[in-house]
Amino acid sequence: MGSNPGLVGTLPTVIGESVKTTELTIPNCNLYGSLPEAIGNMENLNHLDLSRNKISGTLPDELGNLSDMGILILHSNNLTGTIPESLGNLGRLNVFKIYGNKLSGSVPDSICSLKRITEIEIDCNESGNFTLACNCCVCR
Repeated sequence: MGSNPGLVGTLPTVIGESVKTTELTIPNCNLYGSLPEAIGNMENLNHLDLSRNKISGTLPDELGNLSDMGILILHSNNLTGTIPESLGNLGRLNVFKIYGNKLSGSVPDSICSLKRITEIEIDCNESGNFTLACNCCVCR
C-alpha cells in the first residue's frame, strides 16, 4: 500500500496476526496512535515504512523480535522516548530512518554494530550536531 492521505485510523493489535506479511508500507497517511506491541509478532516482516504519519508513543521493544527486518522507516511521526536496545537484535537491518520525531537519549551501540547496517538517519540541530547521541548516524 502506498501513500493514501484519505486513510485514517490506528494500527490494530490484530496486525500481529499477519505473520506471513513481508512488507508493510503505509507512508503519508493519517495513521495515529501508538505502534502496537503485537507488531513484533509479524515474524516475516522485512520492510516496514510508516513514515510521515501521526504515530505517537514509544517504540515497542517487540520491534526487536523482527529478525528478518531489513528496512525500518519511521521518520516524520510523533514518536517519543528512546530507541530500544532490542533493535540491536535486527541482524538483517540495513536501513533505519527515524528522524522527524521527538526521541531522546542515544542510538544504541548495538544498532551501530549491526553488520548489514548502511544507513541510519536521525535529526540534527541547526549547528549540524545530532540531537541523539550516535556513533554511526547521518544527519537529516
